[in-house]
Amino acid sequence: KIHKSVSLYNDFGTREAAVKLLGYYDSRYLRIALEVLFGQVFTFNGTVDAFLKSFLTNRVLFDPALAKKFDGLKEGIFTPASKAQLDSVTLIKVLDLIWFLDKLKCESLLPNDVCLFRLESNGICSSRGILEQFFKICKQDTQDSFKVLEERGYGVNYERF
Repeated sequence: KIHKSVSLYNDFGTREAAVKLLGYYDSRYLRIALEVLFGQVFTFNGTVDAFLKSFLTNRVLFDPALAKKFDGLKEGIFTPASKAQLDSVTLIKVLDLIWFLDKLKCESLLPNDVCLFRLESNGICSSRGILEQFFKICKQDTQDSFKVLEERGYGVNYERF
């Protein structure tokens, strides 16, 4: 659960921290994972990194279709109930993305052996490290969060040595 004081939509700093964190993944892996999870093939103008950053901001950390369901809300202003629902959907999308990327690398599903994380990943070299940092951004209890994920079969294993 994302802490009620955290807003991945309205707080630019929080949103940027989450996008930067997810951007530590190699763009080839990230692109494939997002295409699979969102069921679409990306075509874009410009750089892959710029496109992925925009997609993470506008589709992973936000759900425009769900936001439209809340009548009378101005963009970026949410009631506690609508924020809780948006937070829940966002959290599931981010956790699914991290879990899928972990499995994609652990199962060697890509033909080449590209590292899962970029070299400039700020010392993060494991799926667990990404989750820990995301939990900190969301002000979640890290140990409890890992326990819940593992109980539900969403453990992550990848670590770059």
